[in-house]
Amino acid sequence: YAFFIEAEDKCILYTGDMYASLDDFPKVAFERFIDVIISECAHFPVSKLEECMSRVNTRIFAVSHIYPVSKIEELDAISDKYNFKLLIAKDDDELEF
Repeated sequence: YAFFIEAEDKCILYTGDMYASLDDFPKVAFERFIDVIISECAHFPVSKLEECMSRVNTRIFAVSHIYPVSKIEELDAISDKYNFKLLIAKDDDELEF
């Protein structure tokens, strides 16, 4: 499941837990521009998430629910690879867009 929220010409996609295959990554992310995508990263390898990241059109891709924490280093290593800002979500983060 996921939440897709649209208001005042802005939209956010917030994923819930997904299958290891990422077959349930929200299709809307591949079909249109989304200002902010927030995705979990606990149930699949970073390389699998990269497959989805390479297909989205977004300004900001934030990654939350990261387990194991060693994935943070992998995400940091690819942060300059895409045309969007890649954020590692932390407690008390606030995001303006």
